[in-house]
Amino acid sequence: MTTPTSNIGLSTVQSEFGGSNPISLSEYYRSAAYVPANTSTSAADGSPIPSSGAIRLGMFRGLDKVILSPLYAGSMGTITRSGSISTMATGVSVTFTSDGMVVYTSPTPFTATPFSGSTNVSTGNWWYNGTPTPGIGNGYYVLATAITGTVDTAHYLPTGTWYQMSVDRTWGATTSTRGTQSDVYLKMDISNTAGGTILASGICRLTATYLNPA
Repeated sequence: MTTPTSNIGLSTVQSEFGGSNPISLSEYYRSAAYVPANTSTSAADGSPIPSSGAIRLGMFRGLDKVILSPLYAGSMGTITRSGSISTMATGVSVTFTSDGMVVYTSPTPFTATPFSGSTNVSTGNWWYNGTPTPGIGNGYYVLATAITGTVDTAHYLPTGTWYQMSVDRTWGATTSTRGTQSDVYLKMDISNTAGGTILASGICRLTATYLNPA
């Protein structure tokens, strides 16, 4: 969505760049929580959005929100579990955090309780600056769609539903049978609203393998 070139208001700026009520123009400095550093200069106004000092609504006319970082497209690889506990499930997951990060996790090997003792094994980001930004998820929604495979909805979120990232959101793959594998490809979309214009997309792969003991 592009902001209008005339009759722009704070609510319009919020709809495009994110944020929560009460709205203040001081939230929308360049390189701060909501306005990426590479936001273009309004052709309708001619003045770039500043990182501090005097700021006007007119500077936001005719602009689009730009998310610099593509969604982190990574792979868990193969997470293996072997041993004598035949009922232990092997689960791997990806979490889109409320502060802008993407974290892949797997349970700590050989724990007695499935899904306990999770270990972060790789991290990326969905927010442009690559560092945790508390509260940024309040203005964004994420949708996971399974391209192949089946997610584990007993322990994690289902696919096909938009979730506001005001809290961390996690999807996972699980196998609980020796000698089997669960391989899931998820297409992840981000928008300012549930079902709105897609701002960024990416692929996450989760592979859970429960090997037969040697």
